[in-house]
Parts: sequence; C-alpha cells; structure tokens
Amino acid sequence: TLIGTLNIPSTIDAFPALKGALGCLSSLHLINKGGFMEYNLTQARLLVQACHSLRRCHVQSQTAPVEEFLDYFPDTLEELTFSWFDMWMSPWGIVENSLPPFIRSEKVPKLKKITIHNYEIPFVKAQVAECGEPFTDPCPKTNELCKEKGIELDLWAKPPDWRTAF
Repeated sequence: TLIGTLNIPSTIDAFPALKGALGCLSSLHLINKGGFMEYNLTQARLLVQACHSLRRCHVQSQTAPVEEFLDYFPDTLEELTFSWFDMWMSPWGIVENSLPPFIRSEKVPKLKKITIHNYEIPFVKAQVAECGEPFTDPCPKTNELCKEKGIELDLWAKPPDWRTAF
C-alpha cells in the first residue's frame, strides 16, 4: 500500500467490502518513499487500525517514525519490521527509547520478532569491524527486554531493495 493522497475513510466508504477485507488481512507492508507527513501518518495509522487481524507489519519509509505506529497495532501482531534510510538519524536511539515501553505494555502479546532495517547500518558495522574495535550492542535495554519476553530482535538484517520489494 502506498500512502500518499489516499483517504482511508473515504476509500472504505466508496468500497464497503474493503472494510471486511482489511479486517481479514494478515500481512501489511506500508511504503512511503518520502518522509511521513502528518496526513500520511494519520492515513497509515487508520489503515493499520482497520487491519485488526494483522500478524505481520512492515513500515518502510525515508523516515520510519517507530513511535507513531506502536499504539495502533492489533493484539494479533507477531512480526514487526521497520525500514528507513534517513542518513542523518540513527535508528538505534529511536528503537531504544520507543520499543521498551511498547514491549512492556504487552499490547501485542503474540509478538515474536522485531526487525529494524536502516540503509546505513551495514556501512557503520563494516567501518567498526575494519577498525578492529568491538561493536557494543546499540540497544541494550531493548535487547534485554526482548530476551526476557522471548522476542527475537534483529538490528542487523540486510535491508530490502526498494526496487524489488514488489
């Protein structure tokens, strides 16, 4: 789903069967190739809320505002992925500040896996490895809490190629 000028309530009104279809959807990949603006965030959150059987969700954008989506996922969610390529902002601070309260809240009791992609991470990790310095865990609170709750946390997965995602 490309979130741009789409108005979710109007679209559901125009296509009544869509509400039932969205309610049965188990996997959603939200793509916004620019940064999420407030209008886009509102529409994306409305879409996520309409998908009340969602098991997997991937939010992909130039800027992926992790904290803007956490209150909207249904309790059926099992896998959560965020991808973004903002070269000016490390994802780890956002992850470390936003995910622990979300995980502790147990709003999504079936959550099994969280994946964070950032297009600069392979370069950061490679530079550190080349210097021969050990790279410490960038999100210790989140990592510890995920271990405690039995949630797999992957901060190092290779990001998907935007050109072949669909």
